[in-house]
Amino acid sequence: MFWIIFTILMVLAFVASILIGGVVHRLSDQDKLKAKTAPPASTEEDDYLSARRKTDLDRLEDLANDKNLIAKVIGFGGPVAFGLLWMIVTFAMSFHQVPAGHVGVVYEFGGIVGQTGDGAQWVAPWRDVTNATVQVRSFAFTNNPGAVAKDVIVLGGGLDSFSIETQDVFINARLDIQVSPRDVQTLYRTVGSDYVNQLIPQRVAQAFKDVTVTYRTVDIAPNRDEIKDEVEERLDAELDQFSIDVVALLIESISFSEAFTQAIENKQIATQEAARAAELISKAENEALAEIARAEGVAGALVAEAQGKAEANRLITASINPLLVQWEAVQKLADNITIALLPSGEGIIIDPATLLSPPE
Repeated sequence: MFWIIFTILMVLAFVASILIGGVVHRLSDQDKLKAKTAPPASTEEDDYLSARRKTDLDRLEDLANDKNLIAKVIGFGGPVAFGLLWMIVTFAMSFHQVPAGHVGVVYEFGGIVGQTGDGAQWVAPWRDVTNATVQVRSFAFTNNPGAVAKDVIVLGGGLDSFSIETQDVFINARLDIQVSPRDVQTLYRTVGSDYVNQLIPQRVAQAFKDVTVTYRTVDIAPNRDEIKDEVEERLDAELDQFSIDVVALLIESISFSEAFTQAIENKQIATQEAARAAELISKAENEALAEIARAEGVAGALVAEAQGKAEANRLITASINPLLVQWEAVQKLADNITIALLPSGEGIIIDPATLLSPPE
């Protein structure tokens, strides 16, 4: 539109310069004609009047020459200047530099008529080009925007959802999307350049609500990966019709109401205390079993020792005979035996067997 208005103005200026140049040129011709047709000096005029007349004629000729020069400048230089200006502006408006990672959407009189790739592009000057990104864009849904990275756009607050027991569930998430480069013009034509706000927030919020409502509250956090996959698959199917691909969906945090969180904490504390008590009981039982095992071991050792001694006594008893008894007696008295001479034919005064008999 601007180029058309500019072109019309340039045409008007071009024509006007020619017309003005022509008018000035005619005025110059008239002055020249006046100078040529001026009556000659009379013989009756004195030198003063004659000089004055000559000066006026010279001035008129000079004015005619100046007008002629102006006519040439306006009538010829003006159109040339306006023509060069039109060419420069037309060239500038026909050249468009589309950045890498973008697509140029071409508009003609307010309607989309095509698209271009990135780099230097030549487009008719009466058309406009809008740069549309086809890079991966990240959007955050969070109640803590200060913690979001600089390259992430905060698209809304945390996502309020609920479980199958209608317990409140609060989710902070990040969504990465990318527009298909070949279908940007279709997206802009059907939805508009503000397609993100038109399509993303309400679909993300509804998808989370539809998925979390199928889970019990206590199962939502442990199954966050399954929930993320279900929501991502649903969003990808819904946005595919607009040539928008879901690159990734991340669940950054899941929280619940204060009352439910406190109840969970109390339950965890009770569970931990019960586990601690069970551990103490198990420890006491193990110590008791260890004591029993040690006692059984000692008793077994005593029984084995007694059995061993009884067996030894039995073997000793079975091996005793009179000769052995006498031999043992002699061995015990060997260090204290004194040599004595007895009359011939006398027997031993002490029976060796009596030495080994138990005292009465």
